[in-house]
Amino acid sequence: MLAQKLDPFALQIQVGVGTHFSNIRQYDRGIDELKKAFEITPDFAGAHHWIGRTYLGKEMPAEALAEFERSESVRGSSLEQAIALWKLGKQQEAMALVSETRQSAETRFVDPSFFAEFYAQTGEIDEACRWLEEAYQQRSIKFIWLRGNWLLDPLRSDPRFVEILEKMGLKT
Repeated sequence: MLAQKLDPFALQIQVGVGTHFSNIRQYDRGIDELKKAFEITPDFAGAHHWIGRTYLGKEMPAEALAEFERSESVRGSSLEQAIALWKLGKQQEAMALVSETRQSAETRFVDPSFFAEFYAQTGEIDEACRWLEEAYQQRSIKFIWLRGNWLLDPLRSDPRFVEILEKMGLKT
């Protein structure tokens, strides 16, 4: 990609390239690109975060959890960790993280779309749609990836998800 050629040491460009491939479900290429960020800044939390999300897309929750634990400084990771725990059959631990995140959201911003992702992945569609509407009302920055966010796939056929896309002027 041109941006990488122009500035091969730009961390955000490298992470952006990896994120792009992850978002279009080219998971292996996304992981490869994200790992290149470690050549620039070893153990960069943002790259671990996105590698974890990508492993969730690949249905590899144990690997995702390991990456999220390396990226604890990234906001929202606890809910993504909760998804991985849930998929590993550790529902009580997952719900404890959700509870902790809800409590911390009283004193710091936590994007509601993280809750929507968690509940979508656990099959609680009504709760996921409620949080997605809240994210819409708060103009979540994560909505720039709404159409490609695989963590929300369980909601795609729900009329409430379609309605949010339509309110945003996006075609379904």
